[in-house]
Amino acid sequence: MTMQLLTITCLTLLAGSVEAQKSKTGAEVRLAVTVDEDSALRIQSDGAGTYIDGQDGVSARIDQYGNLIIDFAAPRKGTGRRVSFDYSCAFDSTEQLPACGVAPADPPSGVHARSYISTVCPTNGPCVDLRALPTGDQQCVQLNWQFIDGQGRTWRNGFHRNRDLPDQEGTAYAVVTRLSDSEWAVEPRAAACQAGTANVARVFHVETVKGRWVYSDYGLYSLPFRLLLNRIN
Repeated sequence: MTMQLLTITCLTLLAGSVEAQKSKTGAEVRLAVTVDEDSALRIQSDGAGTYIDGQDGVSARIDQYGNLIIDFAAPRKGTGRRVSFDYSCAFDSTEQLPACGVAPADPPSGVHARSYISTVCPTNGPCVDLRALPTGDQQCVQLNWQFIDGQGRTWRNGFHRNRDLPDQEGTAYAVVTRLSDSEWAVEPRAAACQAGTANVARVFHVETVKGRWVYSDYGLYSLPFRLLLNRIN
């Protein structure tokens, strides 16, 4: 697989992202997050059970803007939890199918620390605050799921995250479904808003060099996952 390098000025991206988030604010919703352990899924938990806001270094919430924010190793809150990533299924964009086999050396499969999820609204479609999503309804969101590997390198998995990640064509939106007043499900599956292929993300190694983001593009991977979010406040 050919790796591509892209550089983007940090301040421009950050300013655009912050500006896009400005909206009506409200009380945050604290969450308990279950990462589904189905063997067909390629992002799974560390095997230590539910990730609960305020426990084991976890910060999990729907924030004041209605976006999902999960920090699996929040600072000053303990040692933190980890998340397992499996990159053994690259996505063949010609065949439109996963091409599964031996996982490459990079991006690195395994159980990784300092994992972080954030969502933002699509740039070209309607968006409902996740706290106000009616039961039974769905909302497509742009999602970034990143982690830091054992060598200190940052990796980002972009699910249609074209607000602040390059070249998201062909990737899946994350779909949030309101299951009840206190439950939401999140997974990158097919939906009415789906512009890419279900479960597909583009993977980048990301670093900063002289004030600019440098993205090493490792291509498309099939990374199915499923989160169950439960309100705890």
